[in-house]
Amino acid sequence: MCNGLGYWSIAVNDFNNDDQLDFVVTNIKRHYMHVYLGYGNGSFANVKTYPSGVLGLCVTTGDLDNDT
Repeated sequence: MCNGLGYWSIAVNDFNNDDQLDFVVTNIKRHYMHVYLGYGNGSFANVKTYPSGVLGLCVTTGDLDNDT
């Protein structure tokens, strides 16, 4: 996982529909979200970082576009 300070909230879900758990963490110091896609064996793909534009105190998951 990322090193440094500012990681505040975590949520777990299967974001890419591969039946493996993934997680997202928020960074309140830099206003980013970091997504880790799980391989199912305890390891993860390279982190994908997205700007949140806001102070990310909380994160949650859900099917926002009803595609499942």
